[in-house]
Amino acid sequence: MMDKKAKILIFVNSLDSGTGTFAIQMLGLKKNFNIIVGALEHKNRLVKQTGVKIYYFSSDISHINYYSLGLPLFLQLLKEIKWVNKIVNREHPQIILGTDLHSNLLAEIGKIFLRQNAKTILTTHVNLPAVIERKVSGPLKRPLLLIGNYFYGKADAIVCVSGGVAGAVRKLFSFKRKIITIPYGLDARSIKIKSRDRVSKDEGTILKRKAIKRIISIGRFDAQKDFFTLIRAFKLVKKRLKDVELILLGDGYQRDELERLAQYLGLQSCIHFLGWKANVYPYIKRSDLLVLSSRYEGFGYVLLEAMSQGTPVVSTDAPFGPREVLDNGKYGILVPVGNVEKMAEAIIKLLKNKAIYKQYSQKSRERIKSYTQEKMLNSYRNLILNLLN
Repeated sequence: MMDKKAKILIFVNSLDSGTGTFAIQMLGLKKNFNIIVGALEHKNRLVKQTGVKIYYFSSDISHINYYSLGLPLFLQLLKEIKWVNKIVNREHPQIILGTDLHSNLLAEIGKIFLRQNAKTILTTHVNLPAVIERKVSGPLKRPLLLIGNYFYGKADAIVCVSGGVAGAVRKLFSFKRKIITIPYGLDARSIKIKSRDRVSKDEGTILKRKAIKRIISIGRFDAQKDFFTLIRAFKLVKKRLKDVELILLGDGYQRDELERLAQYLGLQSCIHFLGWKANVYPYIKRSDLLVLSSRYEGFGYVLLEAMSQGTPVVSTDAPFGPREVLDNGKYGILVPVGNVEKMAEAIIKLLKNKAIYKQYSQKSRERIKSYTQEKMLNSYRNLILNLLN
């Protein structure tokens, strides 16, 4: 092992996002490497004392959320490239790691055009074709794919969080090269501590009522997560099970619409919008069932969060991730995307049948043993060391 720690520069859009959680987990490699983070936005909701140097591009949500041809996109990219240039010339990292399509392109620009000798690791955590379809204007799709194909082809390693995502990336960019799959993992020790955290007095009143079954769902309130299907399914559940409530953790542009739907369906008294939470484990611990209603995923990290508490899960069979995590339905119930009736049936089945519920609870605890943070970090450590040798 080298006397001087190699520098690893991680680029991420936001440390408060899903890939932000991944970037924070990667700080577990601090004892092996000198880690630096470059984040495009600075909200500072999750990041406390990290013990690493963090460069922020902006204190606002200034990274690109929708790509369309025009001068604004061009000027924004120039500013970001200048920012990347400043970091890499100051730090001279041996490894640059990107965490999504945008930061992956910045990582490769830092290597190729800024003439850095760093090796690059490009990671993908989402259903990339679905994200491009939603976030890229029609005229820009073809050029972006050509650019992506070039930059991904120049990477020293490409990592995806699930086999489904790896297949989609390979097909999207049409290159013939090895893609490594490294799934997410959880730190059981820290989760045990986090799950003991208290909730507010008002939330405690909701979460401690006896004889109430609680369904929980967590995520951004946007089209991808499809909370509309979940709320409509919950309406059917309420017709069969009276003492049941729905807890929703998250925030996003669809929140007002979702609250109006709950009110329209007469569910406002039994659906609780508790907002975004830095620590979701106390809420999962106090719930009986977790539902993931997404239209598409890259992995389905929240499934691991639920299973760490022995909480049974119902998930849409969204491309990609949930089917792999749940091993084709062995460790949780899979339902078709957008199917209100099937989702309601699965929820009722788990909440009404104690034997089946107990079976899936045990399976959750069994499955989570395959997804440890130690295993994930060891895979990245070995990859990095191989690239440095």
